Amino acid sequence: MDAGPTPLDLMVFGPIRSVNIFEETLERVAYTIKSGIYQPGTRLPSERELAARLEVSRATLREVNRALEQAGYVELRRGRTGGAFVLERPVEASMEQARRVAREMGDQLPAALDYRWAVEPAAAALAALRADDSGVRQLEECHAECMAVSGRAYRGADVRFHGQVALLARSPTIAAAVTGIQQELSDLFSVTPVVESVLRHSDDQHAAVVSAIKSGDAAASRAAMEEHVKGTEAFLRAFLT
Repeated sequence: MDAGPTPLDLMVFGPIRSVNIFEETLERVAYTIKSGIYQPGTRLPSERELAARLEVSRATLREVNRALEQAGYVELRRGRTGGAFVLERPVEASMEQARRVAREMGDQLPAALDYRWAVEPAAAALAALRADDSGVRQLEECHAECMAVSGRAYRGADVRFHGQVALLARSPTIAAAVTGIQQELSDLFSVTPVVESVLRHSDDQHAAVVSAIKSGDAAASRAAMEEHVKGTEAFLRAFLT
């Protein structure tokens, strides 16, 4: 039996408010695959469940699933145990690929990085003020997951960590903003080569965020997250420009 939706699932799969319903739905579902929220071999939520959570028709979900199948993201299986199953999708990660994606993003890239710098530290500060013990334990579990993985698997763990911080802020608007930023940057991160020393440095920065949130120190939480997002920005600028 599949587990129920996680808080991060609920945050990513909130109601679609765009006039471009099909395109926005496709982008949301594809993001959960490209970012590693759903790993190869796992089943996406059912059409019925996603249609209810996204507030779109099941016909739209069927069209989205067909598009994802044609693009090589999922395998559609029939029957009681069927559904849309995520496929292993080799990613050509190279600096040239990453630079190409960065060029295609144009002004959208610095704008997204600026927005991230404004939003995620604020989310961490609010998390320090509003998180309960259960939420902090979940954040610690997300941090432990990051430390336990390497390579491309790190991306999904990192998304879950930042999503948990946003959830602890207990602000649907901020949670949606953090999800949107991660979604905007997902294509770039998916083709940026993995540097293990950078991942381990990221772990140290995550640890500082966890410690500050756990202690209830909003200023320290904001500062720790600012250091982390600026570190990511510096890495991207160093390698992509």
